[in-house]
Amino acid sequence: MARRSIKHFQHFISIDNVSSEDIQQFIQRALSYKKGDSYHFLEPKFMANLFFDKSTRNKYSVEMAQKRLGVKTVDIELEHVNSLYDTALTLSALDVDALVIRTKEEQDFSRLVEQPNIHCSIINAGNGMGQNPIQTMADLMTIYEEFQRFEGLKVGVIGDVKHSRSAHSNIRALVRLGAKILFSGPKELLVEECPLFGNHVTINELLEEVDVVMIYRSQFNEDNTYKTEQYFDQYGLTKERAKMMKPHAIIMHSGPIERETDLDSQLIESEQSRIIIQLKNTIYMNMAILEAVLA
Repeated sequence: MARRSIKHFQHFISIDNVSSEDIQQFIQRALSYKKGDSYHFLEPKFMANLFFDKSTRNKYSVEMAQKRLGVKTVDIELEHVNSLYDTALTLSALDVDALVIRTKEEQDFSRLVEQPNIHCSIINAGNGMGQNPIQTMADLMTIYEEFQRFEGLKVGVIGDVKHSRSAHSNIRALVRLGAKILFSGPKELLVEECPLFGNHVTINELLEEVDVVMIYRSQFNEDNTYKTEQYFDQYGLTKERAKMMKPHAIIMHSGPIERETDLDSQLIESEQSRIIIQLKNTIYMNMAILEAVLA
């Protein structure tokens, strides 16, 4: 077995439980995986992926990380699941080492890990409108890979923060790491805590000032709060607005992308976009997280 290169975590359920030093360690380990490093467990490891909420980036990046590390996965027919607790209890009794869980409703995973008869590790891949710490870690990796620092960076957050679990965990982590946050978009799509983390400005003001443009998809459309064209005109990253960005600034998006609503399609693969790299980095960061939990 390769020497463990990262601190052990029993569970990975909240970005609040990951110190700034731990974040840096995870980033360095993920970067080493990206450069071709590998890890082999001494004995077989078994995991189950419980995605009760649809996902592409998170689900398949977890599966890719598991395959690259040689982790064996247990197939679960989610339509037959009665409750999260009973499922976790059953899989723990069957000696599954860890569960990756994504839920549509907000769940208190801290209560789940405190149960005396659940012995497997829990990894949070998104819990309702709570947090998504594994996606946040990959986003942090992408920013660090570009700038080699967080301290003093200005990050512009555009879009639907209220309904985005990755936004909640990203903002908390970035502020702790020394970045400055600016918000733009409809104020009703922010959360009450946003003024504690940064100022709300117009999108033009934001684009002229920030180093990172972080876009969150317009989930409000499900409630028909805005028309697509109306939102794009007022808050979307158009090609004309993108010209206001600093030459070194980068574009990121949490996914899935609402083309011609969140941003212009031509910007997704533009020179300043790091969206594809952001997606790819999710695999390597998930490998680092799985190593930390399973080793």
